[in-house]
Amino acid sequence: MMFSGLRALPLCLLLITSSATFAACNTKSKADAAAKQSAAELKSSADAARQALQKFEAPIVELNAKYDTLHKEYSVLPADLPGFEDTRAQFFTAYVTLGQFSTKPVVLLQRIEAAQKSGDRAEFEAINRDIATIPAEIGILDKMALESLHKVIPLKKAAETYVPEALGQTACEDPKAAPAKQAANKKLPAKNARPQ
Repeated sequence: MMFSGLRALPLCLLLITSSATFAACNTKSKADAAAKQSAAELKSSADAARQALQKFEAPIVELNAKYDTLHKEYSVLPADLPGFEDTRAQFFTAYVTLGQFSTKPVVLLQRIEAAQKSGDRAEFEAINRDIATIPAEIGILDKMALESLHKVIPLKKAAETYVPEALGQTACEDPKAAPAKQAANKKLPAKNARPQ
């Protein structure tokens, strides 16, 4: 009887070992499955954020084109043109703001990449909040561009009589295009001057 018990002991140990191995493998399989699911969810979140950003590429390019055109219009105006100082400051402030805003998608793409690698779900939520503000920011900058366009038109007309060179043609290119201030300062011949 004792020998029968001894013969059964290895079988029991084998069953226990097998059960423990199966449990460990089952736990590992579940962990691997959870990790794969988590990686898939992170990739899905990253792809969705990238697609959301891609929608704003064309509007941002168009906005930059508007400001580049306006920049050329404002740059040729004389800095001392009456009524130009405040308008000029407002435009160039908006122009600088656009430059900073245009880097936002690049920064967000870097954050998306980092959040996917680190598995930071909270960062994805923050990224999505930042992406959601882009349409409103584009709208504000577009409105400022339209206002700047309306303001520059009368300034260009004023500059035509104030300093002709400001519109691109200098006195050196056209000798007849003398500045208004110089023309006004030309001396008239004296009444009693004798003809020579």
